[in-house]
Amino acid sequence: MKATLLTFLLLCLSLAVQAFPLTFTNSGTGAVTVYVPGVSNPEVAAGSNVQLDVKEGQKVFFMANNRRYLLLIVDASHNGQTLDLATLIQQRKTAIGIQ
Repeated sequence: MKATLLTFLLLCLSLAVQAFPLTFTNSGTGAVTVYVPGVSNPEVAAGSNVQLDVKEGQKVFFMANNRRYLLLIVDASHNGQTLDLATLIQQRKTAIGIQ
């Protein structure tokens, strides 16, 4: 009975978190691959866009120096926004001290 109730509650919580659109653009000169676990791993060519449906709390990663780094954690403020990957990645690299 407890397991059934717990399963039901978890199902209700998962349904309550709705996906929303988030667009990534790449103003840089080279392609950028972002990793969005459970959603997609799009390669965004220079000068192009990609739109994904993401949920609040979703983590987005980028690669640098053969390692995966956290770029951002999606929150409600990202709903419907367009984010420039070249700018975000440069800011994140500076913040965490990598080249």
